[in-house]
Amino acid sequence: MAVVPHDGQASRTPGRLGVQVVGVREATEAEATAVQVPRGKFQGYRPVLVQLRFTNLDGVDFSFDTFPIPTGVVSGGTVAPRLSPGAGPAGSPCLENEGGQGFRRKGAMMASCVVQMVPDRQQLAQERWDDWSAYQNFLAGTDYRRAPVVWDITR
Repeated sequence: MAVVPHDGQASRTPGRLGVQVVGVREATEAEATAVQVPRGKFQGYRPVLVQLRFTNLDGVDFSFDTFPIPTGVVSGGTVAPRLSPGAGPAGSPCLENEGGQGFRRKGAMMASCVVQMVPDRQQLAQERWDDWSAYQNFLAGTDYRRAPVVWDITR
């Protein structure tokens, strides 16, 4: 589990967020349809579902905070296109990427995922948290571009 300092959006109280990649598998046809994989745009790619778990480590009010999603890197170092949480309609396996009402207590967990589009002849090698520029809720001085959180996988 990676431990990430986070400044609660609602509470503005700093705390720690645990982040894990808990599963990597080929997305089913129904899951790919639910996240609206554009037909024809990704010829020669296959959708890979990366399951994530977020844990509130300190009991800080992280309810309704938005959490970043990782970037997939395929064998050879190329970044895999991704379809982020919220990309699909209700029923999408990756609809949530924010804490809910109960994400205030220590140990509370939330699941999310991302669909990475992986070229047919390549493998998903890593998930990296290295581009945090869109997220303003990580503590000042935290630079994940210089020191990314990396999960090595071969899928």
